[in-house]
Amino acid sequence: MSIKLKGLVGLIAMSVLTAMQPSIASADEISVTFELNGLTLTGEFVAFEDNTYIIETTVGTVNVAADLVSVCEGPDCIDSAASAELSN
Repeated sequence: MSIKLKGLVGLIAMSVLTAMQPSIASADEISVTFELNGLTLTGEFVAFEDNTYIIETTVGTVNVAADLVSVCEGPDCIDSAASAELSN
């Protein structure tokens, strides 16, 4: 199951669904916080492709555009300068 987040409604829906599920415990766990509303999504880092974090959550795979992320915590986070390099 792959879910694309679009707009504030998508962010809120995914945050509610994620909050209802226990988080995935993994050495590769990351948390991303969205700049516009301070919502945080936590899951297992899968990949970073096309300036997008791919995160496996308890509700499925979520693709999050890096430009929507204000804070990323975890060993697999990509800094903003590196994400610009990777997407070019």
